[in-house]
Amino acid sequence: MQLWGACSNPEVVVELRRMAETATALAPASGGASTLLHDRTFQSPSYAAAFVLGRSANGRTEWKNANGVSLKTMAEIVPAQSPSVSN
Repeated sequence: MQLWGACSNPEVVVELRRMAETATALAPASGGASTLLHDRTFQSPSYAAAFVLGRSANGRTEWKNANGVSLKTMAEIVPAQSPSVSN
């Protein structure tokens, strides 16, 4: 099952989470967290973050790597480190 679409409405995210729980795609984990039991494809980092958090979310700032660097920061760093192309 793939989940697609805009997630400006948290009710949509709540419904998708409920559907995933009903379909046994989410399993309870420690500390009130949940574990996805199957791969999911999302249209954007924000949609994925909203699904995980159960609320509206900016995926570019919510998703971080093991060092705590956000997607937004990584996107800003990578172009700055790329060599410039001359014609």
